[in-house]
Amino acid sequence: MKHISELSGILRTQLQMDKRKIDCLVQLIMALISFRTVNLTKLADGLLGSAKSESKYRRLQRLIAGWPKSIDWLGPWLLSWFYDPDEPISLTMDRTNWQWGKSKINFLVVGVVYKRMAIPLMWTLLPKAGNSNCSDRIKLLNRILKYIEKSRIKNLLCDREFVGHHWFSWLVKSKIPFKIRLKHNFLTETSTGKATTVEALFYDLPTGQKRVIAGLRNITGCKVYLTGSRLQSGDLMVVASADQEGCAITLYGERWEIETLFENLKCRGFDFECTHIIDYDRLNALMSIVTFATCWAYRVGEWRIEHGDLIKIKNHGRPSRSLYRHGLDKIRACLLQGASWKIIKPLLKLWLLLKPPKLQVVL
Repeated sequence: MKHISELSGILRTQLQMDKRKIDCLVQLIMALISFRTVNLTKLADGLLGSAKSESKYRRLQRLIAGWPKSIDWLGPWLLSWFYDPDEPISLTMDRTNWQWGKSKINFLVVGVVYKRMAIPLMWTLLPKAGNSNCSDRIKLLNRILKYIEKSRIKNLLCDREFVGHHWFSWLVKSKIPFKIRLKHNFLTETSTGKATTVEALFYDLPTGQKRVIAGLRNITGCKVYLTGSRLQSGDLMVVASADQEGCAITLYGERWEIETLFENLKCRGFDFECTHIIDYDRLNALMSIVTFATCWAYRVGEWRIEHGDLIKIKNHGRPSRSLYRHGLDKIRACLLQGASWKIIKPLLKLWLLLKPPKLQVVL
């Protein structure tokens, strides 16, 4: 079909890929969006040709099995769809995990904050269940710093899992700004140097109010600034930061965008948890291909807004759908309803806005 050959031709100008494999990749991206699942058995039915479903299924298996192990170029390349090369960005780090049979799948992901969502930048599969450790995080960020200049990073946003002396020390030493939420029972100090808990510093903070503690305070042996906010629910939120640039609470709020990304990868998008793949290399390959589809959906959603196709705002003031779903639904409708070339062509041409990645990859 014309849209398959068009997108294949565009990607061949940017990636050094075998024509047959890039054709398969494009069809897989289209099938992911059409069927909204990563189940290869179902996706095989979306491939063109008269071959039997079993043959198409094996074709998808070969594509994923032959995917390069080093895909660190992918996120920074797709990021150029959303940010200029030297434009400052905020990173957000978190885990998403699930279990298939006895196998525990645990992704540590770094995304880039972008308009109420996160763009997948880089990830690693943890060979264990549960939290990441300092070494896991440092290795992942060092991989990112090979492609993203440190001066571009405005903030690293993390939840309460990502706290510790060695981790904080490395971030401070590396001069990576951060906004990281703390548990209430962490020990710190008063202005006179007496030991106390983080919660005690904000015990009288009224609901809906914020407070910045004057001066640096000791958390896990590192000196940081503390900002607290009493939420409408009555819960206390305390954020540690390496500097006092901007409101730490407001900036930390952007961390939730990676949760939106995980929802888009799973229940609201491609049902990633339904994969039966447990091999780490193949899971990385599948994550890469889903990232292609996810970023395209984001970009098409933005394109629709730019061309006047606005998202309806509900009575409570919130949009009726996300920018991601705005794009995903548009592509899906075009594919399933056999839209005319005039309608689908602009969506494919968006790929021309990407520049070739710094590292050319041969499949």
